[in-house]
Amino acid sequence: MDSAGELATSEGTKVLGQNGTIKMPDGEWEIDSNGNIVSDGAVIDTIKITGGVEGKTKVLQGHLETGNVSIVKEMASMITNFRAFEAAQKAIQLSDESLDKLVNEVGRIS
Repeated sequence: MDSAGELATSEGTKVLGQNGTIKMPDGEWEIDSNGNIVSDGAVIDTIKITGGVEGKTKVLQGHLETGNVSIVKEMASMITNFRAFEAAQKAIQLSDESLDKLVNEVGRIS
């Protein structure tokens, strides 16, 4: 919670509910796996989840989200794709040079 009593990330960014920022209740509260903020048995608000798969995305209170991308795998993939691009570029360049020679040589023979 931030100084205004609203739910926020550790960096201070406000966490949004269904109708804007979430004013946290005094006393005990918890967040269930659906993102509902519950205090004294009543749902205060629900965390707005975007980018997840409805019905499959779960909220875990007290956990930190980690990236779902392996930097090493993505870097290797990027290098592989770059090399394939370079090979295709070289093939196009060789084809262009061959066509250039063909056009210029045919022009001289005639």
